[in-house]
Amino acid sequence: MSGSAVADAAGLGTIEIKAMEDAGFDTPFSAAVTAASSTVGPVIPPSVPLIMFGVMGGTSIAALLIAGIIPGVLMGLSMSLLVILIASKRKYPRNKSLDVKRVWRSFREAFWPLLTPVILIGGMLSGIFTPTEAAVVAAVYALVLTSVFYKSLDMKSFLRICRDTVKESSMILIIVALPPSMVIC
Repeated sequence: MSGSAVADAAGLGTIEIKAMEDAGFDTPFSAAVTAASSTVGPVIPPSVPLIMFGVMGGTSIAALLIAGIIPGVLMGLSMSLLVILIASKRKYPRNKSLDVKRVWRSFREAFWPLLTPVILIGGMLSGIFTPTEAAVVAAVYALVLTSVFYKSLDMKSFLRICRDTVKESSMILIIVALPPSMVIC
């Protein structure tokens, strides 16, 4: 959901890798799955690279974000298939068979957070707001969910998140502002 491969890998990577190791997967496989899956973030909305491209190239950001949905879903499905094949071949542990009640319970618990992409894409497609406004609405929605609904965000954490966001955003903006001749690759 971050729209950045680095943020997805860094932010959730340690949690994902530990969970996979605890479930019986080896570390190289867990790290590979995490690294590969983080590449979907820049393709599916909200995508930081697509937004930057749209702003700098004068291209419709809404069209770019919507264009990323099908490739992102295809990437996710193909990665899932590959993981299933490798996990079967290596005889990694499997969860219990599909339990419809458990899936329904998980869906109900995740319903409100799952509305975030609906707000983003639905708001842009319907013309209710621009991509920038959609990002703000989704961010405020996520803030309300975490602080009011789930009560998992306190003021200290909120200020830390704001500070980290300013740091990360300023680094990206400095790179974008530099002339191409000054950027070292």
